[in-house]
Amino acid sequence: MSDDHKQQALAEKELGNAAYKKRDFDEALQHYDKAWELDSTNMTFLTNKAAVLFEQEKFEDCIKTCEQAVDIGRDQRADYKLIAR
Repeated sequence: MSDDHKQQALAEKELGNAAYKKRDFDEALQHYDKAWELDSTNMTFLTNKAAVLFEQEKFEDCIKTCEQAVDIGRDQRADYKLIAR
């Protein structure tokens, strides 16, 4: 994966964070999904997506996304604090 893709993914995440703060959850999901598409090694994109799903009361989808984030975090040997989040 190129550094360019990782930078684009982080930019998408920031756009998602801004939308989340405005409670524009549909837009936030679009940005987090795009970030994940660009960099599928960063579990933060999934945990952010899970937060949106939780706010939308889509609890089953939230749980599935959290489980996926934990799996990715373990595969990438992420810090335990990130996995616990």
